[in-house]
Amino acid sequence: MALSSVLAQFGGIMLTFAFLATFAFNGLVSSFAVKYFPNTFLADSTWLYGRNGLAVLYTFFQIPLMVLVFLPTLENLKPQWREASDALGGKAYEYWLRVGIPILTPSFAGAALLLFVNSLSAYATAATLINMRDFLTPLQIAGALNSEVGGANPAEAKSLSVFMVIVVVFAMSLYALLRRRVSKWEQRR
Repeated sequence: MALSSVLAQFGGIMLTFAFLATFAFNGLVSSFAVKYFPNTFLADSTWLYGRNGLAVLYTFFQIPLMVLVFLPTLENLKPQWREASDALGGKAYEYWLRVGIPILTPSFAGAALLLFVNSLSAYATAATLINMRDFLTPLQIAGALNSEVGGANPAEAKSLSVFMVIVVVFAMSLYALLRRRVSKWEQRR
């Protein structure tokens, strides 16, 4: 739990620097791979500077965050439910299929929504790793606000910001509905 807490906060510029020092062209792993395993993907560091690299970095701090958000739900599973399933002759897979998964699904979906909103608004990791503002809304907003040649477009930045707010409000509304459903199980504990 403590490790997940630390790794969930290890994002942004620090995480990007750690990955660059490890997997970039002169990184520790890349240098080792070029010398001893030249035909592997680790020897070619270009993957780090595109969507695949960004996905790896986001996953690195999203998985520990998911553990932190979802672990209390696992602790809310009552041992009596498992004992009742065993007493009625249920197998382990039947317990998970009929009791565990239906109880955990709303919490898992809610945690996934939280992670979606977190990754939607994450700026520092993407801004320090890649310079492609084509597919990330926060980078598009920054690009519309900052221009070195006078081509700033604040109206575009404002409209993209409103779009992000609408997406976040929708996701958090779904999260509130899921939390309401989960709270039934948590109150009965």
